[in-house]
Amino acid sequence: MGWLRTRFIAYGVLLGTAGVRILTSREAKKFYTKATALGMRCADDVLQTVQEFRENCEDIVEDARAINDEYYQEEEERLIADAKAVLEEHSEKE
Repeated sequence: MGWLRTRFIAYGVLLGTAGVRILTSREAKKFYTKATALGMRCADDVLQTVQEFRENCEDIVEDARAINDEYYQEEEERLIADAKAVLEEHSEKE
């Protein structure tokens, strides 16, 4: 049992040392650099999409405000016309 445990420890050290060498090799660094660059491009694309979405939302809100302003103007004109009609009707009765 003692030798088996010693072998596992030795294999672990060997794999750990090989892993560190692989992770710090030039090829690995090139891979990490390319992967990081890809991630940065993806982040830029996402930020661009979010910016376009915000601009579209601002346009929609602006158009909705214009529609509501027009609606309120027409509503006010209708109320004034109704009030004039009531006043005219009332003055005709007297």
